[in-house]
Amino acid sequence: MPEAGLTGVLVRFCRELRRSGLAVGTGDVLTYCVAMTPLDATDLMDLYWAGRATLVTRRDDIPVYDEVFRRFFLDTANPVPELVTITARTAA
Repeated sequence: MPEAGLTGVLVRFCRELRRSGLAVGTGDVLTYCVAMTPLDATDLMDLYWAGRATLVTRRDDIPVYDEVFRRFFLDTANPVPELVTITARTAA
């Protein structure tokens, strides 16, 4: 999968965090994308911890981050299509 696909997913996730009140700036988004580069994009633990380490600056924001992460990445009724593709390609 092209990196632009994963980058698009990460940017959309960051937008959701902003909509939920977290102060996520453009530099934070770039840092998250760079942090994910050597990691496994199909591993939810990698996605979670890279984002938590780069996007959350206040302890009070952790519950909001957790809620948005669950809704965005784990909502089985509406899975992120790019991640389904990544998973399918790595399983083949």
